[in-house]
Amino acid sequence: MKVVQINCSSGGSTGNIAKAIHKKLIENGNESYIFFGVGNSDDENIQPVSPYFFVRGHALLSKLTGLQGYFSYFFTKKLLHKIKTINPDVIHLHNLHGSYLCLPTLFRFLKQYKGKIVITLHDCWLFTGKCPHFTEAKCYKWKTQCEKCPQLAVYPRSCFFDRSKKMQRDKRKWLSGLQNTQIITVSDWLKKTAEQSFLSSYSIKRIYNGINEKIFYPRNDFKDLRKRYNVENDFVILGVSSNWNEQKGLGDFYKLSKLLQKDEKIILVGLTPQQIENLPPNIIGITRTENQDELARLYSMADVFVNMSIEETFGLVTAEAMACGTLVIVYDSTACGEIVTKDTGFVLPPHMVDRLYETIKKIKLSQKNNNYSLFTEIMMITHYLRVYRGL
Repeated sequence: MKVVQINCSSGGSTGNIAKAIHKKLIENGNESYIFFGVGNSDDENIQPVSPYFFVRGHALLSKLTGLQGYFSYFFTKKLLHKIKTINPDVIHLHNLHGSYLCLPTLFRFLKQYKGKIVITLHDCWLFTGKCPHFTEAKCYKWKTQCEKCPQLAVYPRSCFFDRSKKMQRDKRKWLSGLQNTQIITVSDWLKKTAEQSFLSSYSIKRIYNGINEKIFYPRNDFKDLRKRYNVENDFVILGVSSNWNEQKGLGDFYKLSKLLQKDEKIILVGLTPQQIENLPPNIIGITRTENQDELARLYSMADVFVNMSIEETFGLVTAEAMACGTLVIVYDSTACGEIVTKDTGFVLPPHMVDRLYETIKKIKLSQKNNNYSLFTEIMMITHYLRVYRGL
């Protein structure tokens, strides 16, 4: 079997998922290729669609015109030539936003392609006029017709024009009539949401993201981390995100910091240097790390992991923390609470920081641990391979 995957990046959560599938395909004697927007790779079968400079240029054009995915024509044609040469049995699409593809050209090719198509929705972008997430904006126009978008300044940002109406109409056109196609969502919440969109004409299946248990498991080798961050005798509350903002709960962490006792500290991973400069004394900031081994040790070191995001289509960092044996607290919003059980943590109403702190105090007194993982990488890959073979 020959499989081609396309994703916006070679790293991060979606990039790592694609690479995990790629690795297992190779191990099983299949041919596998990944083409990505940004990142790097030493694997000759994992290649960028275009040089980074051109991705930046595409992103600038997107901001100026309000159109996401209408440029990079020549590099997309070059990609399609490579795909024709490979002649894959399966083309698996992940995140298509990210300013690296000419989507009209891609979907014109896919409508003539005779193999199997798998599309994984890691967010809501593919069926909205613009936005990967809409919950915080309380905008549900995507169910009928996007227009007058309230999130023009939110990724993917548009500086001048609202093209959400055109983009959603184009997406309907691009995604209509694809043959032998399976839509995958990464949570039940996203599945139910996608079923309310124009994608409802397709078969939609849920496959949860998986965690690499060879990396994310309960660790004991974190004393050096406690010493490094001067929290040897403190109760540590951990938060992790690749992009901290209000939707990810940064403001609520500030509110939580005002309630803490002297022996309670917050560590936030993924902050920018500018954000770290403005932190209160009891919040320790760490910039984003691609070192998954150190991240697993941070999860294990924490006494509780808190995810105050209100827009998650799965919640990978929550699943990683659970796999490392740490109890979690999440908000009951979108898919955030879907992956948490009574044995692995607590699901609380959004923005009720006082109640969240009361829960933290109960965890501090009980010293209870979570000792198992629910979401394994091998289970995820097995489900994808069944989809590849079953289409």
